[in-house]
Amino acid sequence: MFKDNYIEHTIAKKYPHININDYIWQGLITVNYEYGSGWHDVIIELVMQIEDIYKKNNVDITDFKINQIKEKYGTLRFYAISSLGEVHDLISEYEDKSKELCCECGEIGSLHEKHGWSQTLCDKCAIRLEYKRW
Repeated sequence: MFKDNYIEHTIAKKYPHININDYIWQGLITVNYEYGSGWHDVIIELVMQIEDIYKKNNVDITDFKINQIKEKYGTLRFYAISSLGEVHDLISEYEDKSKELCCECGEIGSLHEKHGWSQTLCDKCAIRLEYKRW
């Protein structure tokens, strides 16, 4: 599920207008991450919105740093440093969105459990991975 699903493949395929050499996108594709590719679109959308916030506020984007992106307790965690409170509010909003998106395929999902581990999955992925709905 994790490192074999590089987000730059999703960017190149679905968002060819994004220049992955730009500072913020380099930060995204090189950061330590542990999550399924089903969240790629929501993460890319989040980073686009963060970039817009920096432009709107006329703040240098190098103020922003992504530390880690991972799944924890079945939902997305996006750890970043920013001097803009608006960015942190947006990150929280997108972490909440992940509670309804399958981390494997991106379809509508809900929390599922297997041996004490939780993931947000659609019913199809839950069956394939042998998870049970909470």
